Amino acid sequence: AMAAKEELVNSLFGVSPKVLAEQLTLRDLNNLKLIQLSEFQGSNGQVAWMKPNKLEISPNIIKSIVHANNVSYWVASEILNQGDIVRRAGMIDYFINLLEELNKIHSFDLYASVVHGLRLSSIDRLKKTWSNVSSKSMESWNSLNPLIDQYARFDIYQQRCFELSNKPYVPFLGATLHEIHELEKMGKDTEAKRNNVNNVAKAMLDKIAEAAKHFEETVKPVDEIQSYLQDVPVLSSTAAHERSLEVEPRAVAQASSSDDENEINLKGSSDLLTSSPVFFWGVPLIAIAAIGATAIFLSVGHFGVLVPLQLPGL
Repeated sequence: AMAAKEELVNSLFGVSPKVLAEQLTLRDLNNLKLIQLSEFQGSNGQVAWMKPNKLEISPNIIKSIVHANNVSYWVASEILNQGDIVRRAGMIDYFINLLEELNKIHSFDLYASVVHGLRLSSIDRLKKTWSNVSSKSMESWNSLNPLIDQYARFDIYQQRCFELSNKPYVPFLGATLHEIHELEKMGKDTEAKRNNVNNVAKAMLDKIAEAAKHFEETVKPVDEIQSYLQDVPVLSSTAAHERSLEVEPRAVAQASSSDDENEINLKGSSDLLTSSPVFFWGVPLIAIAAIGATAIFLSVGHFGVLVPLQLPGL
């Protein structure tokens, strides 16, 4: 078993995208199904997961946001840790194949995280690497990419959910949080507003429960893969940016930019959703910062709230 895990750690190519999609979805649902209806209730125009005491009142929402962002940086880390351009391009191929499999099993929460990982500036700027990605994968990427709209409109995603209303699917938490965030901004607290928030949240939680039951009945955990995902190493945003510059140095005239800078408006702009070219959640935007040997998460949102969170496995 140990040899099998070592092989897995050394190369994802030993695991089919289909199997990995299923195993990742089991882990994702383990987090999502813990979320309680009470965690969505905000007040005075501010959502619960943005309040100073967010870790007490919305602990499982925060855990799921952290998990989603960690998956994105894991995608970037696996690509950047490959030793040459051919293997980096091959790893992008792999993650596009993973997206196809996540799409097939309607695992949209993870789908969004993988899309975001491939959109991070540390990956997006690797023009030479992307030019070596297969034409088949690029065609697939261009068709899959729009499902999760980086400018937070979610039109295509919402249509897809409507089409799947009678089937199990894992909803994209970020889209629901964005919808509730928009509801909370609509004037004073009223019973009707609270009911609207409850209805949106409950509809998502019902789909999560349905999906959890479906996947637990149809997919068995693979111990070696689950063990790997539990302890998978993830580069911090700064380390990912530095590694990206190592593998493909920038032109002298190119301005410096890290994934942090692309994702986070440090002034806490209320227009953060539309001004950010990379991230697309109506939720705290999360950056990873390496402090000594310990990686922590800093959640930064519309109101500039900073909360350190310990980095988990996937």
